Amino acid sequence: MLKIVFFSIPLFGHVNYGLKLAKALCDNKHKVRYYSGKAYERFINDKGVDFYAYNEEIEELFSETNSSYSAEYMLSVEPEDVDYVSEIYKYSYHLHEIERSFIEQQSGEIEAFNPDIIVYDSAAIWGKRIAQLLSIPCICSCTPYSYPKELIYKDPEMFSSLVFHQKMSGDITLKTLKKMNALLKKKFLLSDEMPISENWCGAGDLNLLYTVKDFQLGSRFFDEDKNVFCGILIDKDDKSDVSKFVSNNGRKLVYISFGTIYNSFRLLSETAETLKPLHDFDFILNIGAHNDYKLFEGLPKNWKVVRRVPQISLLEKVDVFISHGGVNSVREAAHYGVPMVIVPWEGDTLCAAQDIINGNYGKAIDPSEIYRLKNVLVDVVNDSTVKDNCTELSRKMKNAGGLVYAVKMIEKIGEVGKQYE
Repeated sequence: MLKIVFFSIPLFGHVNYGLKLAKALCDNKHKVRYYSGKAYERFINDKGVDFYAYNEEIEELFSETNSSYSAEYMLSVEPEDVDYVSEIYKYSYHLHEIERSFIEQQSGEIEAFNPDIIVYDSAAIWGKRIAQLLSIPCICSCTPYSYPKELIYKDPEMFSSLVFHQKMSGDITLKTLKKMNALLKKKFLLSDEMPISENWCGAGDLNLLYTVKDFQLGSRFFDEDKNVFCGILIDKDDKSDVSKFVSNNGRKLVYISFGTIYNSFRLLSETAETLKPLHDFDFILNIGAHNDYKLFEGLPKNWKVVRRVPQISLLEKVDVFISHGGVNSVREAAHYGVPMVIVPWEGDTLCAAQDIINGNYGKAIDPSEIYRLKNVLVDVVNDSTVKDNCTELSRKMKNAGGLVYAVKMIEKIGEVGKQYE
C-alpha cells in the first residue's frame, strides 16, 4: 500500500483529472489525501476520496477578486482588454504566494503523514517543493497545456504569440521572461532557472500528459524519460445515457461549449445568432452555471440549451464540437475523432487551436469573427480529410493507455521511491 498526497487548485478541469487518478488509486487500496479548495470538498468526498483543506490564507488567495479562480470575474473579462504579460506574471506570483503559505503552515502535516509519493496538478507548484523537502518522488498531472522550456528557447516568437498574445521578437520575449524570473526569484528565494514557466512546463520527476505526440505542440522537445503521453482519463463515472440529447433524424449534431470560465453571454449569444439559420443541424448549447436560460428562449426547435451535460459520453455521439479550446475538452473530442471549430480566447486555448490547425483536425477563428462561424462549420462538416485525420487521431488516443496506464506509472514510481527510504 502506498501513501499518496494529491494537490490541486479549485477549478473543475484541474480537480477532475487528478480526482480520477486518486479514486482509482483508492480502489487499488492505497491511502490517498486530496488537497483542494473548499468549494470542491463535497465533490471530492462524494467520489470516495478523502478531502483535505488548505489553510485560510490560501482560501483567501483563491477567493481574491480579479482572480482567474473567480468565474464571475472571468465572465466579465474581454480578451482585448487583458495585458497578458502582466497576467502571466501575476498568476505565477499568486501561485508562489500559495506555495509559501502552504510550506510555512502545512508542510508539517504532510511530513507527519509520511507519504511515499506526491501527485500534483501542474498549477499546484507547491507539490514539487513539498516532495523535494521530504526527498520523495513527485508526479505532475499536466491538466493545463504543457509548453516545454526547450520550445521557449528554440522558438520564443511562437511563445510570445501564443502566451503573451503579442508578436514580440525572440530577444524581447526572452528578456521579458528573464526580468519576470529575476523578480520571482528575489521575492521567493527560488533556485529554478525559469520559475515563471513552472506551472506550464511540467516539472515533476514524471509528467503525465493527457494527449498523444500528434496532438501536442512541440512534442519533439519533451524528454521521453520524464514525460508520459497517456491520452485522456475516462472512468466509469464518465459513462452516462445521453439519448435524450441525441435524435435519430439524420441531421448532424453540433455540441457548443465554451467551458466553465470563458462562457460569456456575449460569446454564446453571438454564436447562437450566427448559427440559427442552419435548420438542417441539431445544436446542443451548453450555457454553464452562470448564464440565464431565459436569455436563450428564442432559439429554434433544433436547439437544446443545457447548463451541464455528461460531456465525455456526449462527445462520442456528436459530429462537430464548437469550443473555446479548453485543453481537456478538445482532447476528449480528439479521443472520439470529433472534428472541431475552435474560438480561442487566451493561453491554453490558443495552443490547442494551433494543434488543431497543425493536424488539420478542424478550424479556428478569432472571437471577433464569430460572423464567419456558420460558413466555417459547414466547411468542416463537408471536409472528408478533416474527418479522416480525426479518425486516425482517435485511434492513437484510444491506444495511449489512459487511466489504467497513468495509475500504473504512479504505483511504479511510488514503489521505487519506497525502496530507497
